[in-house]
Amino acid sequence: IGGADRAEQPSGLGGLLEAVLGRPNQGSSNDGVVQARPAPASAPVATATAVEPVDPQAAEVPQVMASTGLIHLDFELSNLLDSNGALQADQAVLRSVSAIRGLPLTAVDAAGGMDGQLVGILGPTASLALTGAVSAVSPGPMRLLMNSENALLKVATAEAPGAIRFQEDAVASLKLTPVLSQVLLKKVNPMLVNAIGSDQPVQFTIDSRTTQFPLGEELLQTARMDARLELHSVTMGAGDILSGLLDALNRQQTESTVVTFMPMNLHLENGILSYTDAWMTVDNLAMVVEGQVDLVRDFMDLRLAISGETLALAFKELRDVVSETDVITVPLRGPIDKPRLDTGGLVGEVAKLAAKGALKKNLDEAVGGEAGAIIDAIFGGSRTSSQPPPSVKPKEPATQGDQTQVPAPAEEKPVEAKPVPQDPLRDLINILGGGK
Repeated sequence: IGGADRAEQPSGLGGLLEAVLGRPNQGSSNDGVVQARPAPASAPVATATAVEPVDPQAAEVPQVMASTGLIHLDFELSNLLDSNGALQADQAVLRSVSAIRGLPLTAVDAAGGMDGQLVGILGPTASLALTGAVSAVSPGPMRLLMNSENALLKVATAEAPGAIRFQEDAVASLKLTPVLSQVLLKKVNPMLVNAIGSDQPVQFTIDSRTTQFPLGEELLQTARMDARLELHSVTMGAGDILSGLLDALNRQQTESTVVTFMPMNLHLENGILSYTDAWMTVDNLAMVVEGQVDLVRDFMDLRLAISGETLALAFKELRDVVSETDVITVPLRGPIDKPRLDTGGLVGEVAKLAAKGALKKNLDEAVGGEAGAIIDAIFGGSRTSSQPPPSVKPKEPATQGDQTQVPAPAEEKPVEAKPVPQDPLRDLINILGGGK
């Protein structure tokens, strides 16, 4: 819409569309295109500037031009009425080749009661190109390209009765903003609620081969989706979970801590979002987040796995105590808006490992190989798990014919055997006290 003084133009998205749809389509003369009736004389007058249709196969949407606000609508609506002239909206099919430049998302946000979330994620304006067909039965085939100040979206739906399916992978590239973090990213990893920026746009790719969204009221419960989330290096503001984690790992969070995330493979089914092996690195400390998020009940059950290698980097006292395959698992559970990381349990495990390491060092010379058994008896079990070492393959027994060829073992000097402690705690007390 251009050419008319802005004070004379209708305000808001509803008024904007009313002004456009209330006039004959001046941008197309195709036969069979449904054109709205001219607006009554009392309606606001706005002059239309023709816009060339956007090629649906184009790789990019035209750049955002918020100052122009150009709209091109070329559509055909069929099957709206049955043979008796009665309305049958559920059978109607809308075919469209349309383009909108400078769509005011502030108006859309306000009309949808989104409290600024749409604008905070996408930006104040957007350009769109839409081509294809959509109906109540099948939302496709349809191709949508959208470009805004903060986002680029490419979606191509397939003709699939009763569901939304994709012709190709749907891709969204988003600038990481605090609103994106607080509305969406926190549902994947609650630490991301405090993300304030990133070195690259957030990339979200939906796998077209396995994803479908059945139409209906319970879309979240019936949807099935496989997707890939790429966050890259994220700048984090101060937050309770990350701050508590770093404190427990002998680190300190700053006002702009950088956390690097490896790509995450997400799976959504029955309203539950799940993922594994989501690696993150902060201050040279690597760890894994995995688990499930119930998006229907707004509850998450995640785990933070910290390896022995990371523990050894964080605490020099543990370098001779843990191996690279040791893992401490820390629960991260609770409502999505307020989950709790069990930092107390993490601190307790680290303290226990440190105490075991110090005691083992002092006892090694006194009891030799029995130090580990004594210490384990004192401290009990641990939440530290370890992969079992590879077993040593036993030697093949000699056959009867070969037994005569085997030389006799060399005579060895007798070695005084150390008694196996029957009561480790009592033995420890005796050793420390000089008893026997």
